[in-house]
Amino acid sequence: MPIPSPDQCPALCALSADYFQALKPLHAGEGAPWGGVHQGLALLVLARPEQHNRLDPADVDAMQTFWGRLQDASVLVITAMGNQTFSSGYTIEAIVQNLDDRFEQMLDGLESLPLLSIAALNGSVYGGGTDLALCCDLRLGLCASRMFMPAARFGLHYYPGGLRRYVQRLGLSAASMLMLTAQTIDDACMLRIGFLHERHESHQALSQRLTVLIEAQMANDAAVVAAMKRDLASLAANRFDHAAARESFVSSLQSPSLAQRLKAAGERRSKKSAR
Repeated sequence: MPIPSPDQCPALCALSADYFQALKPLHAGEGAPWGGVHQGLALLVLARPEQHNRLDPADVDAMQTFWGRLQDASVLVITAMGNQTFSSGYTIEAIVQNLDDRFEQMLDGLESLPLLSIAALNGSVYGGGTDLALCCDLRLGLCASRMFMPAARFGLHYYPGGLRRYVQRLGLSAASMLMLTAQTIDDACMLRIGFLHERHESHQALSQRLTVLIEAQMANDAAVVAAMKRDLASLAANRFDHAAARESFVSSLQSPSLAQRLKAAGERRSKKSAR
């Protein structure tokens, strides 16, 4: 299988070729997602554009395994091939024949990764693909894209983790509208309810913004990011551990990293003042 190219992955078109060379198929089956880690950036690329980048059970197992290989990554970007659809989630056949808790467990694992995760939505998103995006800390999308959650239309009671994410990320009002009516919404509504953090006019603009966020994240302290992500999630779930957050705060005050970073910032300010 040839390695995906920037032309095939429009949301990644501004990245250097080295990142693509690090990609490998996550399993031996047809249409397997591609994943890799290079210089602190982990990429996951869904690879069935002609089938709306649907997910099969083998993909789910491979993605769960991939999450466990990201110890050297500071940021994870999830996107897909093609320019129409980010993901449609599970196929109808998979829902009927193979739907168990593996999909939910894989998404819970993604949500809890101790690093920044970004969904670079190369197109519209449907079904379980919406929850895949909601597991990510940031979601960048495109003008003219849409989203749709058809569970009620299919007669499927959505799994607990997905319901929780919809309510925590979007609020009860938006979650009720999407889950209970199975209506399609446009990019303006996706931005308004917080499904999208940003929307862009083109894949090129989205990809350029993505590279800015990646570069900024690489400059951040990974341990602090992980601890604050944990505490923000616990706050959102109404199970905030004040003592753990206080311990992380005190630990950061005493860390060599903070001292070094503050010293470097002071030196940069001194140089600017001397000009």
